[in-house]
Amino acid sequence: MSDRFPAPVSGVLLRGNDKLAADPNIVSRDPYGEGWIAELKPANWEGDKGSLVTGAEGIAAYQAKLEADNISCS
Repeated sequence: MSDRFPAPVSGVLLRGNDKLAADPNIVSRDPYGEGWIAELKPANWEGDKGSLVTGAEGIAAYQAKLEADNISCS
């Protein structure tokens, strides 16, 4: 597993899910169980958490990113 990956906050990778190499689809089947991707120790949680968005604001931001990157999910 790579030691670099995109993350919503800066930090240190504590461990990655080695099961994903054999079965990447586990992320879709069981994202909150066996399909976890990485355990990250935030470097500056108090500073970074303010830039995170959730709910309707998060959905709108993600839709805008998809459109900007010309990605269609249909």
